[in-house]
Amino acid sequence: MPLTLCKPAAMLPWLVFTTLLALSGCGGGGSDNTDTGAVTTDTTPNSFSFAAQVNTPLDQWVESATITVSGINAAATISVSNGEYAINGGNYSSNSGTVNNGNTVRLRHRSASNNGSTTTSTLTVGGVSASFSSTTLAATGGTVDAQVSIQFPLGQAKTERSSITVSGNAISTNPLLNISINGVEATLSSSSAVAPNQVGIATSPPEYQLSWSAEVPLPANTDTTLAVAVTDTAGNSDAQAASVSVSRKFAPSTFSFDALSNRLYALVENNELVSIDLASNEYQLLSTLQGADRPVIAADIGKVFYATALENTVTLYSTDVTTGVVNQVHSFTVPLAEQQFINLADIVYVEATQTVFFMLAYPANERANYLHELYSFALDSNTLALVSSDDKGSGPRLETNRLAWVGDKLLGFTWERDGLISIDVTNGNRSLVVSDIPGSNMALTPGETDTVVYVAGFVGVFRVDLATATIDTVSAEAAQDIYVTAQIQNLAFDGQQNRLLLSDSMAGLLLAVDLATGTRSKILSSGVGDGRYLLMPQFLALDPDANIAYVLDTNNNASQALLAVDLISANRSFVTDSANLPADNASDLLLDKARNRLIAIYANQIVAVDLSTSAVSLLKQRGGDSGINVDSFGGGVIDSVNNTLLISSFATDNTLVELDLITNQHQLVSITPEDANNAVSGIVDITVNSAADKVYLLSQSKGLVYQMDRATATAQVIVSSCLNAAQQNMLDLNYTTPLHIIHDARSDNLLVSANAVLEVDLSDNSCTAHGNNGDAHIDLAITGSNQLLTTQQNKLVQYDRYNNQSVVISR
Repeated sequence: MPLTLCKPAAMLPWLVFTTLLALSGCGGGGSDNTDTGAVTTDTTPNSFSFAAQVNTPLDQWVESATITVSGINAAATISVSNGEYAINGGNYSSNSGTVNNGNTVRLRHRSASNNGSTTTSTLTVGGVSASFSSTTLAATGGTVDAQVSIQFPLGQAKTERSSITVSGNAISTNPLLNISINGVEATLSSSSAVAPNQVGIATSPPEYQLSWSAEVPLPANTDTTLAVAVTDTAGNSDAQAASVSVSRKFAPSTFSFDALSNRLYALVENNELVSIDLASNEYQLLSTLQGADRPVIAADIGKVFYATALENTVTLYSTDVTTGVVNQVHSFTVPLAEQQFINLADIVYVEATQTVFFMLAYPANERANYLHELYSFALDSNTLALVSSDDKGSGPRLETNRLAWVGDKLLGFTWERDGLISIDVTNGNRSLVVSDIPGSNMALTPGETDTVVYVAGFVGVFRVDLATATIDTVSAEAAQDIYVTAQIQNLAFDGQQNRLLLSDSMAGLLLAVDLATGTRSKILSSGVGDGRYLLMPQFLALDPDANIAYVLDTNNNASQALLAVDLISANRSFVTDSANLPADNASDLLLDKARNRLIAIYANQIVAVDLSTSAVSLLKQRGGDSGINVDSFGGGVIDSVNNTLLISSFATDNTLVELDLITNQHQLVSITPEDANNAVSGIVDITVNSAADKVYLLSQSKGLVYQMDRATATAQVIVSSCLNAAQQNMLDLNYTTPLHIIHDARSDNLLVSANAVLEVDLSDNSCTAHGNNGDAHIDLAITGSNQLLTTQQNKLVQYDRYNNQSVVISR
């Protein structure tokens, strides 16, 4: 039979058969059994490994090199311990899963937070394991190569808050691992795009930038240094990378002096009753008071007495000076007429009879309608009695707000005669003792004998001899330069040092007045910085390059002052003698830096103050042949691009004044209202965006913000409402008084001072009211580091509108 050869499908061309078998067919001899060629499942991969890494950053994600899974022909299990894995560049996971032949796998783990420490992760695939380790770099023990700056608060600050959010920036050559302020870890914002999960933004050359903030507690009645500590990933550190001083120590608003212990028992601004050692100026907290005023020390029984007058109830309290325990001594009610209220005018303690006397005043619209009542409370019998009033006792009107026990007499002021009256505590009769004491006096105290009284008021401090009715000047207000007084609350005689102690609540000062020379010196202060303190700093001009704020203080209770405030030290110095400034109502203060001068705008005139010579010169006046024909001058703005001064006129509708700062020539700019039926009126202040050729006008009387095109002088309303958290419109005069407006070129927004800080986003003219109704910001300016400064009554403030907090940076 013929020979048939069958070629297996897998037979290769080079294979030579030497023996041929005679077969009857190619089907395996006709058998029914077939070879299927099945393959055994293999999920055990070839071995793999990861290279260890050294000198890795602290507390950062560290990734291994990738490995490729091989030697398996089916899906194999994969798991990791102390780390995460990613397959084929996908997301990282720590959960068990499966992997196929040819897949790539990468490991990662978080490096150690300590220098020189090793972290190990183990990857297991189909029962085959390998470890990946990283070791952080060794500690160098050096100092962080970083620039750390505190943006809030500035270098010197004072606050009533029990905590403060400190914020700032940092730039370093290594990624920063940690920033803390007095042990409080800061929140670090922004992360590097170049170095993922590392804090900072990497630039070239390598530099990491970030911002940080932390809320730090502040102890009361003391000064606190806030120190910024920094650590980088190389193990370098700096415990004093930056620092700032923040104080919660306030001068007494009212006090009682114990000559034997040389201590004050005083109320400070945070409503705390403290004992102050005048030798060391150390404060001891006794108790926290609510609604109290004018503490008086009863040294013989170790108690401080004070009273509260709430609604129609008067309550007398005592605080033990050793334990601080507060006791309610007595409470009583008085009848009140409609819309009438009670003021506690003064309180004194008489040791000889252990009696507390206190004066109640019932204010009215007219001083002649004021009512006063003098009460006594005998501690030994717990007896309350009305001593004197308009209806009890005879003699001059009982209208005093201050009392003093001198010898065996209770004395008080009489405004009718600018003198002193004596009150007979047995029958309430009043008699004139001394008249014609100069000035409106606000405080009095017994002197060195039973016939001597010291009084203090708006025109100075005087010694009054009751026996001879002689009045001698101790310290005249007109002779003062730095320590003028405005609202004197207390006066006390310190015989051991031959001086008077005087508190001024407006200035936040406790002064010593030398009885031999009349010289005044500071003992305690609620302020920040040295120099003439701020009483009513209304107008603000800022030189951000020099870190100087110029302040025009126009308080009515003391002489006008134009001051330069160093924003680093908070110290204040006179720019010019106040006698050289106009006796006029001020409207604005501007820095004309190109000509090194300040421009002060008053209602009737505009003056320039040369910063090199302090010389004051008249630029323009209102009215007259060469003057400007408007009713009065309002706020202004310097357009440095066009070398012009733009000035508003509050009482002249549809009118601005443009003054050429080079030629001193002026012209009136007629405003065209977009709404012809509504005049642009009551413009209290203006600002300019020279780049966009726009002027922004703040109408105080209408509560509106206008935008005026310089080319056409057409003005349109862009803001009519700015709601605060209580949904009150902070442009509405029922809630606030808008005063000043500035343009922030960096963010292209407007800022308006009122009973809040109003911020207008010019991209959509939306308005945000920052802060609380009642903050009463007057003027405002932006520093070179984009910090907001505002003036408030008796202080210059740095205001953080994002965290709604403020600190006093000069007072």
